[in-house]
Amino acid sequence: MKTNITILFFLLVNFLSGQTKESDYYSFYKGGNKSLKPIKYILFNSKENDAKVQREGKIYFKIKSERFVFDKKKHRADTCLVSFLNNIKLENIAKLRENEVLYYKTESKKTDAYKKSGFIPPFPVTSIHPYFKVYVVEKIKNDKLIKYEVDWEYSDF
Repeated sequence: MKTNITILFFLLVNFLSGQTKESDYYSFYKGGNKSLKPIKYILFNSKENDAKVQREGKIYFKIKSERFVFDKKKHRADTCLVSFLNNIKLENIAKLRENEVLYYKTESKKTDAYKKSGFIPPFPVTSIHPYFKVYVVEKIKNDKLIKYEVDWEYSDF
């Protein structure tokens, strides 16, 4: 009996901690179906002129021409082993915007609004890119990485 209660407790803890957050979803329009954001991993490399600045509880990453923000109040950082890189696909930062637009076009064609009108709504202009969940991966030691959950901001503003 004691073993069953312990197993039940561990299953409950794993179930509760494994849930996705509201920010893991997006919707094409207000009241529309919510979809889970695809996860994208970006490698931060200070040797390639990538910049990292800490200000007011936030960490700003400038990678190529893109800007990412880690806010300690709303995001998580996780330490993992370098072997984690074998399990993920690192994205090409130069093609990330193209991939986002392509993703938007293909996914918006699946919505009810498109099926009724045949019209793809214009790509929205917001302060952040809303369709991908982005993680910046930074190597801190020979065998360790830090994985930052970030907001991908528009650098053009």
